[in-house]
Amino acid sequence: MSTAGFPAGLGPQPPLTVECSRVPGGLVCSLIGDLDLDTCPQARMALWRAIESWPEVVCVDMREVTFCGSAGLNVLLGARALAEQEGVPLAVIAPSPQVERLLEVIDAQRLFLIYPHYELAVDDLGSF
Repeated sequence: MSTAGFPAGLGPQPPLTVECSRVPGGLVCSLIGDLDLDTCPQARMALWRAIESWPEVVCVDMREVTFCGSAGLNVLLGARALAEQEGVPLAVIAPSPQVERLLEVIDAQRLFLIYPHYELAVDDLGSF
C-alpha cells in the first residue's frame, strides 16, 4: 500500500483557517483557504465574535481565500448586517482574485468598503 508523503511540517491543509488579531484601532480577521458551505459556520462564528467585541473597526482580510461561493458571500452579507446593527465599521481587505471576481459580479462597491491594507481601513474608518 502506498501513501502520499508530505515534507516535514507540511501536511494536508485544513479547508479554512481563521486568524483574528488585534491591531491598533481595530481587529483583523484573516480568512485562509476555502470559504464554502462546509467552512462557513467557522467563518461566521469568528466574524460574529469579532463584531460583537465592539472593536473600532473589523477588517476581513481575504487575500488568501482560494474559493468563495454563494455561502461565503452570505457570510459576508450577514457580517455586514450585524456590523451595521452594532455600529461597528466593517471592511473587506485585499480580496483574492477569485473573491474579487465574485464581488464584481454583485457590484460589491455598493455593499462593502474594500481596502488594499487594513492600515488604510483603520485610518479611514476609525473616526466613524
